Amino acid sequence: MTVKTNDGFNKRENSMNENDLRGMSEYYRKTRRAVYEEATRPLSNNPDIHQNNKALMRTIVEKLSNDAVLNSYRGTDKNTATAIWHHLWTKNR
Repeated sequence: MTVKTNDGFNKRENSMNENDLRGMSEYYRKTRRAVYEEATRPLSNNPDIHQNNKALMRTIVEKLSNDAVLNSYRGTDKNTATAIWHHLWTKNR
């Protein structure tokens, strides 16, 4: 017998079927979009300011992504895990 949670995660098999994964991906995209819209919306609801805020946020996120050294965090070996742990530990302190 297999027990499914509300999120489509299969407890016994510890896996998801393709439909569940697609549904969760779509839900994530919609949530991310809603957060982006709300985070950039000005208090005045001015559409011009909203567009400027979106452009500014996109520029900042692109810069962060471009400046990141993502190759340091690729892989599943112990060195990669240590690098990720060190990064998270130093950023959260």
